[in-house]
Amino acid sequence: MKFSMKYLAVVLCTLFLLTGCGGSSDADGGGGSTNPSTIFLSGEWMLSSYAGDDSIAGSVYLSFGNSTFTLYQHINTPEFSRYVGYYDAKKLDNRIYLTGSYSDGATWGESEYTGVITETTLTLTGSDSGLVSIYTKTRIPDHIKSTTSATTTTAALPFL
Repeated sequence: MKFSMKYLAVVLCTLFLLTGCGGSSDADGGGGSTNPSTIFLSGEWMLSSYAGDDSIAGSVYLSFGNSTFTLYQHINTPEFSRYVGYYDAKKLDNRIYLTGSYSDGATWGESEYTGVITETTLTLTGSDSGLVSIYTKTRIPDHIKSTTSATTTTAALPFL
């Protein structure tokens, strides 16, 4: 009887240690974090597809800095327009959550974008419309940056 009580105690202690101290990480699919962390996006991006259509590829460019963005677009206008503003990006597990507003106070057309970012691709889905925008990392051409005048959101409807 003594042997079986010691054996039972050892088994129970081992089980306790294995289950109590185990834990899991985000990488192994074990639940992940429940607190989003603030991130800063960087780089220059070109819209390559919107809602599965690539006909406006090269008509929209995005540049991200620490909490700021610049949007260049050439949609239904004779030349590129430039919009500037601020964004907030959070990351939870492998998804980003993005909100923003323009310098004139207007908010983006979607209340939030969710998506995934890699070294070369930024995929955003509008939370209101469900439409998907795919951006490819690229350098914004100098002629677009230099010949573009600042525009307010009341003058023309920005892409975001």
